[in-house]
Amino acid sequence: MTPTQIAVVQASWQKVAPLGGELADTFYQRLFELAPELRQFYQTDLQQYGDRLMRNLGLAVASLARLDSVLPMLQDFATQRIERGIKDGYETIV
Repeated sequence: MTPTQIAVVQASWQKVAPLGGELADTFYQRLFELAPELRQFYQTDLQQYGDRLMRNLGLAVASLARLDSVLPMLQDFATQRIERGIKDGYETIV
């Protein structure tokens, strides 16, 4: 990404980040509408998943100029999905 693109993404994130819980709720609601079979993988309180999603997105957006610094965290996030049984192919829905 160019520095200008990074700045645009980070400025956009600053506008939506305050909507954290609402944004995460909307994300999961829409995800389960599009792929209801995924609901089985989210048995606990969705708020904890939403909090983690928003925290990880915020960290990734803040680190766009140095993604190598957050790559291990993002890989761990993906590994957790695989360990829970979520298969490849859902990325396009997300």
